[in-house]
Amino acid sequence: MKTFKEWVLVEVSAQKASKDFETHIVNLAVLSKKITNIKKLETLIDKNQKLFTGIDKEHKTQTIEAVVHLNNYFKKVWTGGYNANFSSIPKPIYGNKSAKADIVLESGSKKYGISVKMKGDYVVVSAQNKEEFEGIFYSALNEFEKQKGINLSDYESGIESIQEKIKLIKDNVIGETLTRHLSPTHFSKLENKSREEHKIFYEDLRNTIESRNKEINNDYEKVLNGIAKESESTLNNLLSDNELLRNYIVWEALSASIKYKGKLPFAEYVLSPNGCYDILSPESTFVQKVASASTIGIRGMVHGKLRSSGSKALAPYVGQSSVEMNELYDTLNKMDMSLKWDLSEKKFKELKIVVDSQNEGIFSDLWNVIKKWWGKIKTIGEEAIKKSMGIADGVMSKLTELKRASIFDILKFNKPKITGTIKLP
Repeated sequence: MKTFKEWVLVEVSAQKASKDFETHIVNLAVLSKKITNIKKLETLIDKNQKLFTGIDKEHKTQTIEAVVHLNNYFKKVWTGGYNANFSSIPKPIYGNKSAKADIVLESGSKKYGISVKMKGDYVVVSAQNKEEFEGIFYSALNEFEKQKGINLSDYESGIESIQEKIKLIKDNVIGETLTRHLSPTHFSKLENKSREEHKIFYEDLRNTIESRNKEINNDYEKVLNGIAKESESTLNNLLSDNELLRNYIVWEALSASIKYKGKLPFAEYVLSPNGCYDILSPESTFVQKVASASTIGIRGMVHGKLRSSGSKALAPYVGQSSVEMNELYDTLNKMDMSLKWDLSEKKFKELKIVVDSQNEGIFSDLWNVIKKWWGKIKTIGEEAIKKSMGIADGVMSKLTELKRASIFDILKFNKPKITGTIKLP
C-alpha cells in the first residue's frame, strides 16, 4: 500500500503532465529535423527515452501530432529550444509574471514564442488576479498612445466609460474569496487509499466538516443560486457590438504582446495536436475565429493549496500527533471568483480553422500592425462610439451603488454566471 507521501507524488505528477508535454514537444522538434512522418517521429522518441522520461501513450500521440503540425507549418530545422515556464521572465507592464509562450524554439539566431495547448477545452485566458483582469481588457488603449503617438481624444469619453466598468468588476468581483460548505465525503478517495493509522484523521475531518458547515454561511452557494448573469453578460455586451475590439482583446489574451512589449515570453503562435496557428495580430484568422466563438465567464476556483490537489492541502496535517481541525477546515472552505474566457473542444473543432500560410517578415514590426489596426477602429465612426457609450452608461447607472455595497451585495446585484462544471479535487 502506498504511503500518503506517495499519493501526493502521484497527484503532483498528474499536474506536471502539461509542462512535461511542452518539454517533450521541444525535444522532439529539435530531434525531428523537419520530419513529418509519424512513424519516424515515433522512432525518434523510442530511441531517445532519456529525453521523454515518463511519457505515456496518449501524450506520445499528442506530442507527435503537434510536431507534425509544427513542421508542416514552419518547414524549419529547429536548432534549439526550451520550456519558457522554467526560464527567467521579465517584469510585465501589468498582472502576474507568467510566460504566455510555453516554449521557445530556435532556428539559427531567430526565436519563436509558442503557446502550447493539449487536447480538450480551449482556454483563451483565465484571471483571478485583479490587475491581470484589468490589463487584459484595456492596457493597449494607453499603450497605443505611448508607443505610436495615436490621438485617442475622439474616443476618450467612450473608452473611459468602458474602462470604468471593467475597473468596477475588477474591484468588486474578480479575486474575491467566498466561504462554502464542504461535503463530508470530499476526501473519501484519499481516505480509501490511506494507511490504517491515518483513518482516525479522516474520521475527525469528516466530523469537523459536518459540524462547521452548520456554523458558517454558505456564501458561495448563495452566489451560485442567487446572483444573476449581469457581470458576465456586461463583459460580453461591451464587446459584442465592436468586433474589432473583441478581436484585439482576444489577441492580447492569447499572446500577451502588450503585456511584454512584443518581447519573449509573449506568444506569436499557438500549437496543439489540432494544428499550428499564428496569433501575430488581431487580424490573424485564428484570433478572429476564437474571438467569434469563445465565451467570457465568471466562475469559482478552489482557493489555496486545495486547488493543486486534496493530498497537497492535507499533507502538512496527515500523520501529525495533534491537528487543529477547525483551522484546517478554514483553509479548505474557500472559493475565488475569477475570469475564465474559454471555448469548448467541440466548438473549437467546429470552427474548422484553416492554417494560415507562414510568411515571415509580414509582421516584423508588430507595432505598425497595431497602428494600422487601430486606424480601422477609427473608421467605425461616431455612431459606434455612441453605442458603446450607451452600453457603458447604462451599466454604470445601475452600478453607482457598488461603492457602498458589501461584497455579497455586489455579487448578488451583478449576478455573474458560474459557467461550466466546477471540478473539485
